[in-house]
Amino acid sequence: MAALDRVHALLEGRPVDRVPVYLFAASFGVTQAGYPLPTVYDDPRRSLEAQLCAQALFGYDSPPYYAYATYGTWERGEQLAYPSSELRQEPTMPFYPVRSEEEAETLELPDVTRAGMLPRAMQFSRLQAEHGLPVSVVVGGVFAIAGNICGLHRLLVWMVQNPGTVHHLLQMAGDHLGDIVEHWAMAFGAGRLLPVVWESLATSDVISPACFEEFVLPYQKQFHERILATGVEHILCHICGEQRRNLPHWAAIPMGNPGIVSIGHEIDLEEAGRHFPKDILMGNIEPALVDKGTPEQVYRSTWNCIQKGKKHRGGFILAAGCELAPETPPDNVRKIMQAVNDVGRQCI
Repeated sequence: MAALDRVHALLEGRPVDRVPVYLFAASFGVTQAGYPLPTVYDDPRRSLEAQLCAQALFGYDSPPYYAYATYGTWERGEQLAYPSSELRQEPTMPFYPVRSEEEAETLELPDVTRAGMLPRAMQFSRLQAEHGLPVSVVVGGVFAIAGNICGLHRLLVWMVQNPGTVHHLLQMAGDHLGDIVEHWAMAFGAGRLLPVVWESLATSDVISPACFEEFVLPYQKQFHERILATGVEHILCHICGEQRRNLPHWAAIPMGNPGIVSIGHEIDLEEAGRHFPKDILMGNIEPALVDKGTPEQVYRSTWNCIQKGKKHRGGFILAAGCELAPETPPDNVRKIMQAVNDVGRQCI
């Protein structure tokens, strides 16, 4: 079975010859090719080709993608600093574009055809289409985007002192993200598009489940409903970090038919599966273990993930719980694939 055929089979409810492996490995791919890390962000063609080479070399199933975690800053006119060492994997921002409640109230939606990284993301998607790959557009969750616009600390203060401003920012974030997905759907056709949504800030370490219900749930749900209204069939949603207490709220957000729900290593696979019985579950080897652990530790962790995940009736894709570090040891990635192949055929 070819790499992408396994994921397609799961989406269509067909059996697969082994557990699909979906690694968030853009940075890992370009470093394996010997390119500097900023290649991930500033050279779509080299980034895609490097990711394809790494996929073929190691045998995992995930296609190339284009994304960065600080989305929302450059798109509003602020410049970013590209990563310059192994301690920095994502671009960083010198300051946030919204620094006052007045600036928040007068915020305008960016032009999705020209703003920030979006032209390069579109170039990457066109290259995906040229290579016959699924077309993806990777965007943040509404809370993560709002935090990138004004800064997480400021956002949390406003949640207490001026919640109306926060609701306004979240609505603006959701509207902008919906505009992006609609633009991609028009360019490539909704049936070919797989939106990938990452929510990395709305964790239980940051906000309570009650705050999630008030500030995140209505806007994230509205955003997903808008995606599916374009004709997109499946959403890949990465619920990052410690979000166990938020799972009942996430379960109220539509993911598609089915969706692909990716979780961090902080959440037990079986617990997550109870909240998403009809969706494909993705997860959740600890990225730090893959980066710093021994090959034997990585093998055991992978094996344990598969044993739990294969019980999920909606289908299972093995993945790291977040993006792989650029300097992840190649032997550890090989151990992931060895464990997958040792488990053998999985009827998932």
